[in-house]
Amino acid sequence: MKTEIKIISYVDDILLLHQNQQYRKNMTQQVIDTLKYFGFTMSMEKSEKVSNQTVIFLRWEWNLANETDKTKPKKCLLLLHDLYNMRRWIKMGTEITVKQTAKLIGKLNYLRLQFQEVSLFLNTMDHQKAQAAKLSGWNTTMIMNQTAIPDINWWIAKLRANIPAQLIQILPQITMTTDAAPRGWSSTLEKELEMIAMAHGTWNKRQTKLSSNSREIKAITQSLRSFAKTLKNLRVQSLAIRSDNSTAVFDIRKWRASSSLIKEIKQVHQTIEKLGIQIQITHLPGVRNEIADALSRLSRAGDFKLKEKIFRQTCLQMNLNLTIDLFSKHFNNLLPKFMSTIRGHG
Repeated sequence: MKTEIKIISYVDDILLLHQNQQYRKNMTQQVIDTLKYFGFTMSMEKSEKVSNQTVIFLRWEWNLANETDKTKPKKCLLLLHDLYNMRRWIKMGTEITVKQTAKLIGKLNYLRLQFQEVSLFLNTMDHQKAQAAKLSGWNTTMIMNQTAIPDINWWIAKLRANIPAQLIQILPQITMTTDAAPRGWSSTLEKELEMIAMAHGTWNKRQTKLSSNSREIKAITQSLRSFAKTLKNLRVQSLAIRSDNSTAVFDIRKWRASSSLIKEIKQVHQTIEKLGIQIQITHLPGVRNEIADALSRLSRAGDFKLKEKIFRQTCLQMNLNLTIDLFSKHFNNLLPKFMSTIRGHG
C-alpha cells in the first residue's frame, strides 16, 4: 500500500504523521486494516486514533505543535523516588549493590534526548561504579562517595522542573570566535562577516598554571559571559562558536569530558543554559584564527615585551624623553613608572 503518511516505527509501536488531519484520519484505518491482514495483533485500547498535538511515544511526551519532548510525569516520579533513595543512602553511608547503581545510571542515561549533557552529571557515579566492579565484581556491594551528591541534586532539580527540550536546531545568527594564550584570552563576535564586538582578558595566577585545554575551555565561558548583554540585546537564539582547540570542540559538542576537564565543561553548559541559547561549535584551524589569537597575546597579557636595547636606541634616535609606560605589567615594563591593567601593580 502506497500512502503519503510518514510512519515512524520502534519495536512494536508506530507513529503516523501527516500535515492534513483528515487525510491522516482516513489513512489510519487503512494502515490498521493492512497490518491486521498481514497477521499483526493490534492493542486498540492502548492506541490513539484521534489526532493530538501531544502524544506519548517511546516513553516520551511529544508536543508536535511546539516540536518539543519531555519525560512522562509518571516516569519522572519513579526516577525521583530512586534518586531520593540514592541520596539518602550516600549520606548515611549505606551499602548498595553495583548492579543497583548501574541500573539507575542506565535509567538516567536514557534521558539523553531531553538532557544532552547527561554524561557530565553521570561521570562521578559511573566512575565509582566502574571501580567497584573492577575490584570486586558485579555481584558485590559498594558505598558511594559523597562527591556524587551534587550530581544527584542536579538530576532532582532537572526532573522536578521537567522543562521540554527543543527538537529543532535553529540556524546560528551570530558567530563567536575564541582563543586562549598562556597569559590571556580573547574573543570576537561577528554577524554576517562583520565584527560587532571584541573582548579579552588576562588569567589570574592560578589560571596560568592550568593546562592549555582547560584555558581554551575557560576562554569560551569567559567570552559567553562578556557578550551576554550583547546577545540578549540582539535577541540571539542560536550562536555559532569557533575554537582552534579540538579537545574543547569535541567535549562541548558531545557534552562529555575527562575528569580533569569536566568542571570547565559544566561551566560552559551552565552559562549557555543561563543565556537560554542554542550553540553549534566547530573547529577553526589556528592559522585562520588570526584576530582572536592576536588579541589574546596583547602586550598587556604579558606575552610580549620590546627588547630594552631596541627601546633605548629608538628613544635616543627620536630624541624622546619618556616618563611613563602605559598598558604594561610589573614583568614587562620598560620604564620605572608604568600603568598596569592589574590592580596592585604600577
